[in-house]
Amino acid sequence: GGGGGGGEGEPSGRRSLERRSLAALTAVMNSDRRLRRLAKNALLERFWFVGILEKLEPSYEAFCELGSFGACGSKPPTNRAQEHRSRAARPFVLAPETRRMIEERNLLDTELYDTAVERLTKNSEKFRRAPGGKR
Repeated sequence: GGGGGGGEGEPSGRRSLERRSLAALTAVMNSDRRLRRLAKNALLERFWFVGILEKLEPSYEAFCELGSFGACGSKPPTNRAQEHRSRAARPFVLAPETRRMIEERNLLDTELYDTAVERLTKNSEKFRRAPGGKR
């Protein structure tokens, strides 16, 4: 009941308030360099492992090595999302102003992703150079 798209028993105004609050928080996090740095430090210091879906095989290898599981014998599962994207009939092109707006509103996410990829790359290189590592 109640209409307006709220969850069961949830007033629709509450979801709207939550969305506006999240948008305001995101705007602050994206615009404050110090908060972005704190978020990146938290990612590096509090998570012993962060996998990257687009880099599934190196993520899987790093997980096994960092978790002291030794060499993982089996191959990681296939990333079906990548297979689906590669079969797209034609790429979707965004207008430059739309792309710019998305990048501005997702600055923190982009920086956290780049930080996680950088750490994964460094760990992968370290494992390859280690005695008995992949070459």
